[in-house]
Amino acid sequence: MGKVLGTLLLIGIVTSAFMACYAAVYITNVIIPEAKLDLSAYTINENSVIKYEDDNGQLVELQTLVGAENRQWVDYDEIPQDLVNAVVAVEDKRFWEHNGVDWYRTAGAFVNMFIGMRNTFGGSTLTQQLVKNITDYDDVTVKRKILEIFTALELEKNYTKEDIITYYLNEIFLGQGCYGVQSASQMYFGKDVSELSLAECASLAGITNNPSLYSPYSTLEVTRYKCTNCGEYSLTKDDVCSECGAKNSFDEGTVWTARDYNKARQELILDQMTKEDVLGDKAISKEAAEQAKAEELVFRSDWDDAKKEEYNNANTSNKTIYSWYVEAVIDEVTEDLMEQTGLSYEVVTKMVYSGGLEIVVPYDPEVQAAVDEVYNDKSNLNYISSSGQEMKSGMTVVDNDTGYVVAIAGDVGEKTINRGWSYATDTVRQPGSSIKPLSVYAPAIEEDLITPNTVTDDVPRWMGFFWLKNEPNRYRGLTTVLEGVTDSINTVASNVLEMLGFQTSYEYMTEKFKISTVVDEMVLENGEVKTDLGYSQLAMGGLTKGISTFEMAAAYATFPRDGAFTEATTYLTVKDHDGKVLIDNKPSTEYILDQRTTYYMNQLLTNVVSSGTGTAARISGQLVAGKTGTTDADNDQWFAGYTKHYTAAVWIGYPNSESIGDMWPSPSTILWQKVMSRVHEDLPREEFTQPSGLVTVSICKDCGKLATDNCSMDVRGSRVQNMTLLSSDVPSQYCSCHV
Repeated sequence: MGKVLGTLLLIGIVTSAFMACYAAVYITNVIIPEAKLDLSAYTINENSVIKYEDDNGQLVELQTLVGAENRQWVDYDEIPQDLVNAVVAVEDKRFWEHNGVDWYRTAGAFVNMFIGMRNTFGGSTLTQQLVKNITDYDDVTVKRKILEIFTALELEKNYTKEDIITYYLNEIFLGQGCYGVQSASQMYFGKDVSELSLAECASLAGITNNPSLYSPYSTLEVTRYKCTNCGEYSLTKDDVCSECGAKNSFDEGTVWTARDYNKARQELILDQMTKEDVLGDKAISKEAAEQAKAEELVFRSDWDDAKKEEYNNANTSNKTIYSWYVEAVIDEVTEDLMEQTGLSYEVVTKMVYSGGLEIVVPYDPEVQAAVDEVYNDKSNLNYISSSGQEMKSGMTVVDNDTGYVVAIAGDVGEKTINRGWSYATDTVRQPGSSIKPLSVYAPAIEEDLITPNTVTDDVPRWMGFFWLKNEPNRYRGLTTVLEGVTDSINTVASNVLEMLGFQTSYEYMTEKFKISTVVDEMVLENGEVKTDLGYSQLAMGGLTKGISTFEMAAAYATFPRDGAFTEATTYLTVKDHDGKVLIDNKPSTEYILDQRTTYYMNQLLTNVVSSGTGTAARISGQLVAGKTGTTDADNDQWFAGYTKHYTAAVWIGYPNSESIGDMWPSPSTILWQKVMSRVHEDLPREEFTQPSGLVTVSICKDCGKLATDNCSMDVRGSRVQNMTLLSSDVPSQYCSCHV
């Protein structure tokens, strides 16, 4: 018998030694190499934020972008110590002492597993929970638990306790789509996490164990039965209490809501926080705990409507429908990050929404408010086409001090969906005559080919395969450039374009004004070749693709800005979570036109508004300049205009091109005026820059030379017009056509 026992003992020892050796080899070769976790390399899903600079130079949140996980990162020093202590008290009381693993709890968990025949177990520390949350160690196996343990041990060697609990508190799910304590604090209490009281900290900490049960906003209701003998609760009304054995001792039951569960959990945590064997010298007094229990928890969902509205206006994460401006920012940042990183659209989109980015934009809330006031009211453009289409419109506003895009409207009516089609930035439509200042007149003045008194012949022109005509079909004969621009005469524009040349016009449009949609040559699928190097395209605005209000506004802003061009953009910088600049997008400003050109362009376009096709754009107390535009069959109507303060471009039309009809004045001009009059309500009148050496002279409208007395005695009436020109541009000869 002794020999048998000895043999069995020897076998046990040898087997144990073998198993120990095997375990050691397995841990060394399999577990430890996998037990690596670099928190700095881990990309936590964190809300990105779009901000703008206010008048005091402070950054203000415009919109929080919420991806799949609503998370706002907070550093350790922003988290109340009461919240840290509450979480430690309820989740891991030896957190500050252990090395990543609580061996007492772990041993108990293994006993539960093997003795209790359970295949799952608890015992995880906060460090282990963090490991599980941010890795794929989610299979319920012994290997997973061992790997989790060794990873936690390794993590504690490389990071401080403060680092670990900071990551944990930013990672955990707290119900209602909230990840991390900051977004949860805003969700439940409507305040920054740093402002939470002790009572609120304990309530928030109570959610971690089971958000579906302990979240104050959960709709769960459970009937609980209390044993009148021992005071324990049961979810079923049993004949015998499993705790004390009393028979028929349960009451009739009480319905508990999630609020009740949260309150009970909060009080349990507060009691735990008073115990020195749980928190040591961080323990709170019993008096503090009782005061916290007595404090009424006021959740955001219980606020009155006025307070909710005030909060929602101030907290951009609650704006679930993004503005047109915000969506333009998202589109532009996404496109630029894709180009910079080479990553796919899907990956970059997740980065934009959930990468913890800080995006600074040149947005102006007051200007945008004026735009929204007009564009949100559908009665301002309440037209229906013969086929039943609603009329659409887009608008872009540029601040002339900076050249930045400060406001956008992508459609008429209140915005109700995200990622909708923007008629300001997504739509490109033919600009009609509104393109002439950019494609014809400014380049021709810059090239010293014309001045306002230059005369051309306003007659129909045979272009080889079509007649170039005016709309309406009326002609004046010899006409000055000033009259041609004021009354939007097509033949005058085509005559000047002939002087300028298609190629030069194209180069100004693409290289100086940076209009991206003008095409040199484009081959369609059917083999047809399209080009914008032609009279109907450059002189009359029949561009192959069209143009957006976004690029139109930026180009027009060159005139009031004395020739300074700033390429249109909706954002200035993009920084990552750590403040590193990913993209510096502050556009450079280039002077593309001289002061002589911009002076004459301002004179020509001011005349359009004072006495030409754009009179509906007048604003009381302001000097306004601009140009109307209408395409063939009235499918598109434009107004692009400016003051010294702001420039804006407006397009109107039907989504599927259909005639707007002969409306006068154009709804595009009316919309422009309604918005810009609001924008300029408190702004002083400012004149456009005037160069030195200006001379006002009388010009004969039939030849462009200095007028004589005979010019005023024409049978058609006086042919004299006063013009202010640079002295170097004043004609040296007198009229010879009136003798």
